[in-house]
Amino acid sequence: MKISILGSLAAALWAAGTGIVWGSPVQAETTVPVGTPVGTVLSTDIRADINGETIPSLNIDGYTAVIAEDLRRYGFDVAWIPKERRVDITYTPGKAINPLPGPPLEPSSVGEKLGDVVSTDIRVYYAGQPLPSYNIGGHTAISLNDLSSFGQIEWKEQERKLSYSPSRNVSDPSLKDSPPLVLRQTKLTELGPFKITGPDVLLDGAAFGLVAGDDPMLPVRQLAEKLGYKAEWQQDGSLVMDDGTNRFHIVPGLSAPELTWLGGEAESFDWYRTPVARSGDLYIHEQDARSLFGCSTELPDSTNGRTSFSLRCPEYKVEDHGVPQAFPGLRYGLQAAAYLDDSKLFIPALQ
Repeated sequence: MKISILGSLAAALWAAGTGIVWGSPVQAETTVPVGTPVGTVLSTDIRADINGETIPSLNIDGYTAVIAEDLRRYGFDVAWIPKERRVDITYTPGKAINPLPGPPLEPSSVGEKLGDVVSTDIRVYYAGQPLPSYNIGGHTAISLNDLSSFGQIEWKEQERKLSYSPSRNVSDPSLKDSPPLVLRQTKLTELGPFKITGPDVLLDGAAFGLVAGDDPMLPVRQLAEKLGYKAEWQQDGSLVMDDGTNRFHIVPGLSAPELTWLGGEAESFDWYRTPVARSGDLYIHEQDARSLFGCSTELPDSTNGRTSFSLRCPEYKVEDHGVPQAFPGLRYGLQAAAYLDDSKLFIPALQ
């Protein structure tokens, strides 16, 4: 869920009108292929408000809907968890309210088609309960009527106004001052010991890597899959690995991998040793594997000419609670709260 400095609803309407789709995110349980048109987005003269403050709205198949991200400006915490393809919405009493401008709509434009609703694999939860959702222009929208279980919905026909007052019984005021980014370590995978014997690197007694010169080289695709990444070869011979938060693109001939973190370009590193292509696979140095996946290495143990080492690789969940697209300065622009179990471990792209 990317935040636009112009407002996510305006951006979504622009994308819907031009046919541009930014993301894969009407229901998360649909069997229709992701991105398939399943509904229509129309302009509306209905005024929607939350706690008395007007919020931009639109008509999705006859229902008044709002963009989930916009709720951050109306006293809600909205967390996007890319690894789980999930949006968590929580009412947070005490959070500052900064409503979005609601430009007047020309009467002649009411009911105008703005774009399509497309099927999504993203799941939305309000106070931990599943909620129907819609994808318009890559943004996630929800119907105000679907919030009736979590507060009061009121329709005023003469004013053409639909109001929602969230219940404090399903709220979490502790989130009102949460940082825009939260990282939670969820798992620690230990791989090894890797044993270097002659030309091979063994794992569990079977050949897993190779020795080039005196350097242990590990198959990056197999290593990525053991750590929960999806790996896919591209037509140009490059390799892409993605776990929903981190995305690595290894292009033959480049001195560094291309790294993406949380949808944005991340600072990379130069290879300690150039990757080796052999037998249809790509091998990288053990030190490069550490840098790529954020692992730590147990000190080698040499016995009778054999060397062994182990990798300790963390898995973590990233929650985007409203990371801005632009920062006022190069320093102190982003504050993150990290919940990590082992201070020895570091996180790729966040050193």
